[in-house]
Amino acid sequence: MIKNISYKKKFRLLIAGIIVLTVLIYNLSIKRTLDQSSFCSDLESNLATVENIPNQIVQLNNQIEQLDNIFGKDTINNNDHRSVLINKCSDYCKKNNIRLIQINEPIIEIQDDLTIETNIIQFSSSFKKLLTLLNELENSNIPGNLSSISFKKHIDRRSKRESLQMKIYLQCISKNLHDEKK
Repeated sequence: MIKNISYKKKFRLLIAGIIVLTVLIYNLSIKRTLDQSSFCSDLESNLATVENIPNQIVQLNNQIEQLDNIFGKDTINNNDHRSVLINKCSDYCKKNNIRLIQINEPIIEIQDDLTIETNIIQFSSSFKKLLTLLNELENSNIPGNLSSISFKKHIDRRSKRESLQMKIYLQCISKNLHDEKK
């Protein structure tokens, strides 16, 4: 029977057999090898991530320590924050001829384990002097951060003089020292 087939047909059958054999070899061995190779590379990348976890834990602990320092884990209490702020502002006002108009009582909010103290202070002077005061407050080492600033033009009706007033809102966030048990 094979003798009756021409060389052309034998060649076509050989090519078809090679194609079928190639597909079978790919499905039975090469495909599994490629799947296992990609699985192995995924595991190696996971291993690299797992090996890096101790370094990440150290970095996270450092970040927690920095945030505790920012949020006031130190021993300064709210009255000390306020007195430092008042002393800094009054000293700067005396040196630069800025009028300190009003210092309001602090607004204290307690949220979870944080205490937010907002101090409101009002000044009066020229725009340039008020901006230098703002710059000094932002760049100096005072407790808290400037959260809001408002400028207002004030006209004194008796003397008919205009003045520029600035109101600053300075927030100091501190961590509560005692945790209540529920």
